[in-house]
Amino acid sequence: MRREAIGRTVVRLYPKDIRESAGEELVGTLLDAGDASRGAYVRQLASLVRSGLSARARSEPRQPLGRIAASTLCWVAVMSAMSELVGVMMVDSQNPNAF
Repeated sequence: MRREAIGRTVVRLYPKDIRESAGEELVGTLLDAGDASRGAYVRQLASLVRSGLSARARSEPRQPLGRIAASTLCWVAVMSAMSELVGVMMVDSQNPNAF
């Protein structure tokens, strides 16, 4: 459940139209990668973050300045959360069943 919640949060980086059309598939792919290994999950999660930010950046020029600023703050929050998540996963690497 925890991995799914993380995935759904990261998918929110994508613009609404992409979330609505492919959000469930993106989360499903992330969870499938997580079944393979923790490393595969983290790599897929990083890929989702990178792709989501890229997709949002391509859609931002059509947005008002205030919206761009709000999105930027969201990105910073997600990237901070990702950093913490990776740190926790690295610390928990001694106990493979912890996550």
